[in-house]
Amino acid sequence: DGTDSGGDWYLAGVQQKIWMIWTQQIKSGFNEPIGLTFTILADGSVADVQVTKPGSATLLNLAAQRAVLSAAPFGPLPREYGTNRYTIQAIFKPTS
Repeated sequence: DGTDSGGDWYLAGVQQKIWMIWTQQIKSGFNEPIGLTFTILADGSVADVQVTKPGSATLLNLAAQRAVLSAAPFGPLPREYGTNRYTIQAIFKPTS
């Protein structure tokens, strides 16, 4: 939903970038969440974008995937994460 509950500056930036694209694609009338997972690699590129909880509209599922792919690449993963891959589980919710 475009908010960062953990207070992590890197993830907040990722969410904001995706959210801006997501909200431009979605029209009113969308009322069910879509679950998605994706992995950010060390260089900020994205891999393994998959719908894990599809909505009833295929176009909205594709729009959620497209929002992540269009927002990438992100900045390189922070060193303090101690990993070269970071998998995110995201819920795309209605915009209004």
